[in-house]
Amino acid sequence: MDSISLTPFHPLTDQTEETLPPPSTTSTTGTTAAVAIGPVTAEQDLANRTGAIKAQLTRVFEPHMNGANREAFEALIDDRSRTLANDGETAESVDAVLTKGSRLDRAAHDTVGFLRSVPFGAASIALDFAPAVTGNGSITAPLALSAIAGLVSSAADTVGNGLMKRATSDTQWLVADNAELEPVMQEAAQAVKPSLTTQAVEGSLTFQTFTARNVLRTVVQPVVTKTVDAQTGSKVDSVMAAVGSPLSGMAAYDLQHSIDKSKHRIGPEYLLGRQDWHQRYTDLKNYGVGNAAMGIAKRVGSLPLDAMRDGSKSLQALVTPTGLVSGLGALAGGITAIGMAQTAAVNAARNAGISPAGVAAAGKATVTATMAPVLAAWVTTAVMTQPLADKASAALDRLSAGPAHPDELQGMLPLVETPVAEHVEEESDNEGDSVDFVSARSTLSAAERAV
Repeated sequence: MDSISLTPFHPLTDQTEETLPPPSTTSTTGTTAAVAIGPVTAEQDLANRTGAIKAQLTRVFEPHMNGANREAFEALIDDRSRTLANDGETAESVDAVLTKGSRLDRAAHDTVGFLRSVPFGAASIALDFAPAVTGNGSITAPLALSAIAGLVSSAADTVGNGLMKRATSDTQWLVADNAELEPVMQEAAQAVKPSLTTQAVEGSLTFQTFTARNVLRTVVQPVVTKTVDAQTGSKVDSVMAAVGSPLSGMAAYDLQHSIDKSKHRIGPEYLLGRQDWHQRYTDLKNYGVGNAAMGIAKRVGSLPLDAMRDGSKSLQALVTPTGLVSGLGALAGGITAIGMAQTAAVNAARNAGISPAGVAAAGKATVTATMAPVLAAWVTTAVMTQPLADKASAALDRLSAGPAHPDELQGMLPLVETPVAEHVEEESDNEGDSVDFVSARSTLSAAERAV
């Protein structure tokens, strides 16, 4: 904010030495009035800070304002501005708190993307380095090996993400569920909420970070194969696939976060537009390294308890509409198809007498080319079947465990403690975690053991 000078410069030529006004008075030379010179009163300071904060918050809410809701938003902005100014805040301090929340949200969202990719990466490692998973060499048919890779990877992803759902949910400061917002902000949030089709399109694009990872693998494995040997090239590629999965998931989540921010689905307005905004703002302002360390420790420490109370539900997720259509159909089926396509490409290259490095390049290029549509199909089916999966999940809850367990932790990652326990919603949490419709996962690398 540009500071307003309370002692404007007046050239000495406007006043003679004999007629210089005394301090704290107002003088008039000709028709020009001089601004009062002297200390700013508490009332003036409060008015100045209130006005500056109001201008700042107007810019925050402006993307959601229109002719129909402008008056309601102006009333909300006026209330927030007066409260913050009475708390001693300035436009600069408010901006610092909101910027802090934005940075924490992005870091948390990226961390969630990384963590939710780990189960699939672990499955890739198991398939590549634990022969027992594929029958200790007794299974040799490419179709069978590809199918095993797909099923194991899909199951690990579905169950693993179910077990860590509590630990990786409710991680954002600058978001809110619709019921937590003021009425005018509820309507604004609904206006920018993406449709299922939009979610599917955006997710299909953001998860192409895995395709980018495979492009790198297409280069590295042939080079290692040529400079060392084929076995070493295969092992290096397996490690790249496993390590690259969480990194690609993190990149996909980061891209989605940027999209949501640009379309005003997340941001400071969702904190300031909450009914409990003042407490939330104060928590964010006071949030520090100690809170972060304690929050992470509690989330990690709660994982065994989460596994016990969510284990059966995670297994049930395998047979929900999303588990069957997206996990089993698109993901496991896609891995199987890519494994077969890679086998055909590798065999054709070998029969053509191409070098081992060329064979590796042919196989990897096939995976890279066929991966993109599988990713799109996987994300699209996950999004489109989620409403049905939510209903199935709610029905299972009623038949088995009843209502959701209370969650002892408030969700920021890193998080803050609150004295009131919150409940983990078992239905779709898209509003609370941005477009969090699918876990960030690797694809397809494990299928390469079918070759």
